[in-house]
Amino acid sequence: MTAPPLLYAAGHDHNLQVLDGMEHAAYEVASGAGAIIRVRDGPVADIEGTLFAHDHAGFMVVEFTRTPEGERAVLHVIETDQGAPVFSMEIGRR
Repeated sequence: MTAPPLLYAAGHDHNLQVLDGMEHAAYEVASGAGAIIRVRDGPVADIEGTLFAHDHAGFMVVEFTRTPEGERAVLHVIETDQGAPVFSMEIGRR
């Protein structure tokens, strides 16, 4: 039996979400409308496993680095009109 993937990524043009992937993956992310603000009106709902959710255009970046302590992966959520990530978290197998 193989382990589920670290990250399952999907795109759409409505909002930004980071979820606990439960049995499908360690994490599930959905992002879209990175260059154009065209999100639906109304808030995005938190569901079981929600780690981050915002009804805003943007995209996500996974930064892989090697440190003296070992390899590291950090997920950054970038909103289109922000100069810095609005949410960041280290990701790894659980």
